This record gives sequence, C-alpha cells and structure tokens, in this order.
Amino acid sequence: MERSRYDAEHSQEQYYELASKLREYSGGVATLGDLCPNPINGVEIRDYLEEGVPYLRVGDIKDYTVKPSGVKYSSGCIRSLVRI
Repeated sequence: MERSRYDAEHSQEQYYELASKLREYSGGVATLGDLCPNPINGVEIRDYLEEGVPYLRVGDIKDYTVKPSGVKYSSGCIRSLVRI
C-alpha cells in the first residue's frame, strides 16, 4: 500500500493492515470523500427540507458510521452562507 503521510502516528503498520481489511469487506465501504465529494465547512442550517441535498451533521456520525436514519436535507444553495 502506498503511504502518502509520514508522521509517526499515521504510519503505524496496524493502520495500513486495518485499511486493507476494510477494503476487502464484503459489505463494501465508502470514505467520507466518496459520500460528500465537495464538503463545505462553516454553515449551520436549521431550515431543513423534505428532500434535496443531504446535509451531514456531527450528530449523524456515531461509532465511525454515518447514521442514514436521521438525514436532513437542504436546498443545496448554501455556498452563499459560508463565511470564511
């Protein structure tokens, strides 16, 4: 496996072994980047919609898993709300 980081914590062999096992998992795996290729940070939405663009909240992630049952949706027009 190609290593793209060189810090001591990340470069432990156990993490590379775990990553290999996850890729072999028959149920399939997805990275957060697969699920949300263009994340936007710094936006808080409270006016949710019945359908639209999925809006991932911190509370939607538990035990390293995204809980699909509580998914909220936005209009997708949130880039104008971002304040950097």
